[in-house]
Amino acid sequence: MYDAWLSCLKDHGAEEKYKRTPNDPSVLACRGKEPLSPPELDPAKNPDYSDDVREMVKCMKGHGIKALVHEGNWALETGDELNRPHYDEYEIDCQVKAFGEGK
Repeated sequence: MYDAWLSCLKDHGAEEKYKRTPNDPSVLACRGKEPLSPPELDPAKNPDYSDDVREMVKCMKGHGIKALVHEGNWALETGDELNRPHYDEYEIDCQVKAFGEGK
């Protein structure tokens, strides 16, 4: 679903790396295709969100990624962490472990 949304953004002139604003023409054109986040990632819908955030940070640190809890969410200490080898794999793995069913 993300591929279809990102393809729509690209077809409507969005840069590959862009900062979305609500009135960006590409965002407006593709808003119906943007996938919804799972309820587990919504603090208003997940009663265990705070615990899950701490677990996410612990998992990321276990992979050598410098992460922390910031304003109730997880965050990276610096943007350089995005450049670490296998970052995307670790983020997905940790998200499933921290927020997934049957943890």
